[in-house]
This record gives sequence, C-alpha cells and structure tokens, in this order.
Amino acid sequence: MGETIRPHNKPLNNLLNGSTDGFMLHDRCWGTYIHGILDNSIVVDDLLRPYSDKIGHTTFDYSRFKEQQYDKLADHFRQHVNMDLLYNELRC
Repeated sequence: MGETIRPHNKPLNNLLNGSTDGFMLHDRCWGTYIHGILDNSIVVDDLLRPYSDKIGHTTFDYSRFKEQQYDKLADHFRQHVNMDLLYNELRC
C-alpha cells in the first residue's frame, strides 16, 4: 500500500466506503493501488484507446493471453529445474 500525494484532487477511483484511490493526471497518465486492475479488459481497453489509431481495433482475450504466458513460464521452469528434486524437498 502507498499513499498518493497529489497536487490537486483528481482521484482515479471513488471507492464504496467513500474514500478515493490513485490519481489521474490525464487519460494517458494515471496510477492506482488496486491489485489486479489490469486484469479488467474494460480498463485495458480504456488505456489503449488513445493508441487505437496506431494499432487498429482488435478484439483481444486478455485472460487467455495471461494463461498462455503462465503456461510458457511453467514450461520454462520445468525445463531448467530438477522437478524431482524440488518435489522431494517439498515432501520433507
């Protein structure tokens, strides 16, 4: 957790408990402490909107992409780590 000190009061989020979170400088520059916010496709689409003229409008499955990246990481880990040794150590 952190504390945002902002030059003017322009929070990114208004939370249900009445508090605020983060800071929004403009549509291409903001920050937040909300964990997992980039797992929300609406947020990612909004972030990429200013660049859509450069990348075109495409439908992108963020969840599937994330799972593919985890699978690649797991495959890489299995290739370079002695898994039998690791599992034996975990059983102790």
